[in-house]
Amino acid sequence: MITRGQSLQDSLEAAVERFAVLHNVTSFDDLESMGYPPTTLRKKKVVLDRVNRDRNPISFSTAWANNFTKDKYGTATTHWNKLKDRIKRGVGNPCPLLFIGIPASIIEFDNQHIDPLDDETAEPVANVANALQSLFDEINS
Repeated sequence: MITRGQSLQDSLEAAVERFAVLHNVTSFDDLESMGYPPTTLRKKKVVLDRVNRDRNPISFSTAWANNFTKDKYGTATTHWNKLKDRIKRGVGNPCPLLFIGIPASIIEFDNQHIDPLDDETAEPVANVANALQSLFDEINS
């Protein structure tokens, strides 16, 4: 299983906020112009309440990054700690398991366009999947 590693999970909110600051995201209109679909009215209200409050208001980028990461990448989703807890409980035993935690070091802010995966670049991914399957087959035989 491939999922967010501990360092990536721990740094997601800061990375999302950094992205928002670098791209001058100061409103939901800015997000929409970047192709990010509008969020629910309830979530918008939570963010805007934190931005517009009289006592200790925070920036839009901070409020949005916090709300976005808690909603999309919070502890209710699968990440490294959840996997570790499952392993400790014996889930998957006696089957061999392979866990890969994606580290925070994969995050880059270089403003480079990311092309979608096409057939030519998908082939090496398929080769890795086939190699992993062969490894599992060998372990199980």
